[in-house]
Amino acid sequence: MLIRQVKPTDTTDILALLDWMDASPHREVFSPEARTPEDLSWEVGHEQALVVEDQAGSVRAYASLTPYKDGFLLEGPLGDSTDYTRSILRAVLKKAHKPVYAFCACMNQEVRGALEGLGFGALHCTDFYSLSRPQKQRLPFLPEGVKFMPAFRIGFQDYLELYRSSEDVWSERLSWTEEKYRKHFAQEHVELMVLCKDQTPVGFAELEFDEDQATLAYWAVHPAFRGQGYGKLLLQYSIHDAFLKPHVMCLKARAHDHEASARHLYEALGFKLDRSVMAYLREHHEEA
Repeated sequence: MLIRQVKPTDTTDILALLDWMDASPHREVFSPEARTPEDLSWEVGHEQALVVEDQAGSVRAYASLTPYKDGFLLEGPLGDSTDYTRSILRAVLKKAHKPVYAFCACMNQEVRGALEGLGFGALHCTDFYSLSRPQKQRLPFLPEGVKFMPAFRIGFQDYLELYRSSEDVWSERLSWTEEKYRKHFAQEHVELMVLCKDQTPVGFAELEFDEDQATLAYWAVHPAFRGQGYGKLLLQYSIHDAFLKPHVMCLKARAHDHEASARHLYEALGFKLDRSVMAYLREHHEEA
């Protein structure tokens, strides 16, 4: 067994591993998006991308580190045996001088065992849902004084306050400027809806559109207004707006394991659970 840096000639074998992963949901790990040799060569052609080569010269495992947040994001480990998976994980972690984040299917016990055995701690589980285009749609009744406002009808600071207060783990947009806010929501494939009660913003939902699919990227209610049905209104109107576009056939959504109310609403409104993904973090260690 030889562990070495990826070569351009490895792309065919790495694609075979990716196809092997794609064939079974329980094998899912975070991996390259490319599924052609040409595109893949751009994704894996750097010094922190490794493979395991067997005695016959075939690639049997792949792993890589890419910059992410305050450290690295692990691609893989992807291997067709436990020994190869653990070996390449140890090797790639020796290149990590910062924290390492990893993602894999909750059912992927082989990779989860390898991660936990090398010091990764579970952060959270995320459930991914989908809703197919309904045959009919009916808008819910809006209570008196409640209305939806599009982007730019509320101030930037109002949006930022909703974002800041709605979810403890959200932080990416807290550093946004008003210019970045306006640039983001001016994009044709992005739609923001802010729910207001007597002119006070109480919650928001953000949709992103990509060909025949829409994604509910963000939705939340300010803690002061929870338990009053506003979350359900936001979700119902998001479904309605997503499928107003005739080419949209599916709406995607997600919820972390602590978001029980969101998961209950998805199920009540017809969403189906597609898969569950576990997030891990390994703090920096001198030796892997």
